[in-house]
Parts: sequence; structure tokens; C-alpha cells
Amino acid sequence: MSRTLNLPYHEEIRHYLTEQRFPLYLSKPVFEHLIHFMDAVTQKGFSGTLTDVHTLSRERRHRTTLSHFLHRGVWDEQWMQRHLNQRSLRKIQQHAKRTGLPIYAILDDSVCEKTKPSSRAMSAIQQADFHFSHGKGGPVWGHQVVVLLLRCGDRCLPFAFRRYDKSGVGKIALACELLETLPVFEHPTYLLMDSWYTSVKIVDLASTKGLQVIGGLKTNRILFPQGIRIPGSAFAGHIRKADTRLVTVGNASYRVFRYEGALNGIANAVVLLTWPEDSFGHPSTLRYYLSTDVSLDEEEILMRYANRWAIETFFQQMKGKYAFDRYRIRSVRAIERFWILLLLTFFYCAETGSGDESLGLKRIRHRREHGLLDWIYHQFQQAVPLKQVKEQLNIA
Repeated sequence: MSRTLNLPYHEEIRHYLTEQRFPLYLSKPVFEHLIHFMDAVTQKGFSGTLTDVHTLSRERRHRTTLSHFLHRGVWDEQWMQRHLNQRSLRKIQQHAKRTGLPIYAILDDSVCEKTKPSSRAMSAIQQADFHFSHGKGGPVWGHQVVVLLLRCGDRCLPFAFRRYDKSGVGKIALACELLETLPVFEHPTYLLMDSWYTSVKIVDLASTKGLQVIGGLKTNRILFPQGIRIPGSAFAGHIRKADTRLVTVGNASYRVFRYEGALNGIANAVVLLTWPEDSFGHPSTLRYYLSTDVSLDEEEILMRYANRWAIETFFQQMKGKYAFDRYRIRSVRAIERFWILLLLTFFYCAETGSGDESLGLKRIRHRREHGLLDWIYHQFQQAVPLKQVKEQLNIA
């Protein structure tokens, strides 16, 4: 009896991958593992374990073959990453051309938290370390991944990622490596990031790619109002309420002061100093935003920066739906392969939903349930014995 079971929902994944010529780059066993992996990830209850992949996808080969697939399988994950880069860019650029909307390249990082092993652990997870977690406001043990996301209108796709290793290049240098993989944009495109990444090096690199930068800014950044060198935090103390404008973005209103001029390392840019409407002058509520596009007014800068939250939503989706941080794998290469396969599955869901990942995932699950029932009904119509059906579904 064949070890490969061609269920209807497997065929949909097979068709999706074949259209992208995956069989030309992957051996047949690797291709079949990929189909089963994507099938399992899209099901309710997937918790990130290889046992789940084996059970949920009704894989008939032994579970250890999945471990081999991730750890030592012969396939080029770098080719797959480049393929996803190109596909993401093409889809977003096509949508931008149709709609005329700007493109946003969004840069941020997230920590996949793990339990710190004891000093006696014989086989601890590779290259885990303490990393700062924005969500928890302090260091946590695990792996940190830096992601570059592309967005246009309601379309949002991951472009590239790198795992941050403290023993390697710095995080700014790592972010620059990601930005280097972008083409030079002719369509209006903005690089969005928080204050951790808004550095002269990234701003300079962005300009070579045709990117305008809108980012958070640290309060100690040096400004030069009327040629006087002063930290932003000190400058804020000289601003009166009458010097600000009331700006509404979404459901929130802010008191905003606009500075346009030089910063350390930047010849000319706009810096917005903002306070919530009801707490003007409170240092703890003061936020700074940089825009290298000086033609934008205050509302436009803040509205465009609000698109940065798409990457926060993306991290929540990847961790909540796709178990991005719940892997139980020790090898760092296997972990990075695991991430790439999850991103591929995200693409599959987004494209099934015509750009809406949540809708696509819902459609895939619906089709899977109905397809399985149709397949079982067809087996009984063909008088296939119940025992054989159970064996084929790996539930005997």
C-alpha cells in the first residue's frame, strides 16, 4: 500500500506549490513532507510540535522522518526564502499599481520565548539567549527574529527575516542586511520602524532604495532649532501649548509640535513632538516621530506611521495561529527551516483569501472538513472496507 495518501485538501496544497514550480527544486519525499506540514499547520489545535504535524496531516510515514526533514533533509531553505521574497514583492507591487496606494516596508523584531534550561541540561536549545521583549518590558530567554514586512492597503505579506544572534553582527547591521535585499522603489514607499531602529545608518541606506523614513525617535536625539544644539527632551520643555496643533488620528487626539531642520547625522527632516490631548507637558507621555518626507503634514505623518501596527498584528497571528514561538526543536537550522515553512503557509492562507490571511485560513479549514467527508463518502460508495479506510486515514 502506498505511503502517500492523496486526500482532496492535500491536492489543493499540491496544486498551489506546483504552480510555483516547487517540484523542480525539491525531491518527491521532501515535497510530500512539505504538503503534510502545511496541511497540519492550517488546522485548529496545531501547537507547533512534529507530533502534531504527523497526527493532524495523517502522515503515514514514521514521525522520525519529519524530524529528519527539518534537521538533515536535503532541501535549500535559502532558495525558498528568496522565492517568498520575490513573491511578496511582486504581489505588493501589483496591488500598489492597481490601487495607486503607497507601499510600506515595516521593520521590527519579536522574541520567541523559551524556558531557560538548567546548567546541567545535556542538549539545550541552540543559540538561545536573553533578548529584550517589548511586550514584557524586560529580557526573556529565547530566540529573537527581525522581520521586514511589506504592506499596501489591506495587503500585508512578510518579505524577509533574520534570526538575531548576539555573537554575530549587531541588530542595526542585521536590519541593513534585510533592507539591502529590497529593490530600488519608484512607487512611493515608506520605511516604518520604532525608535529602536531609527538610526542614521538605516536612514541613509533607505534613501538609496528610494524609501522615505517615518519612525519613532528616542527622546535624547539631538536637534538644532535655530542652530542651537539641544537634546529633544530638553527642547520639549520650552514648548508652550499655544505652539502646538491639535491633531486627530483615528479615535485619538494629540497636541503636536512640528520641528523641521537638522538632526545629528541628518541634514533635514521633520520631527513631531506629540502628547495625548489631555496630558500636554507630561514627559512620560511625550513621543517623538521622524519623517524624512518633509512635504507631509502632521496628520499624514501620524496616519502613515499607524500602518506600522500591521507588523504587531502579524507577530500575534504567527504566534497565535501558526505556533511561530512554540517549536520544540533544538537545532537552530531546523528552527529557521520551521519558520520558513510557517511563512510559506501564511502566504498560502493569504493568497487563498485574496489577500486576507484570516479569510484564507477559514476557507482552507472549511474545504478540508468538507473534502474529508466527501472522500469518506466516496470510499463507501466504492465499497472500500471500513478497516482499509481507517488504515488510509492513519487511525486504525
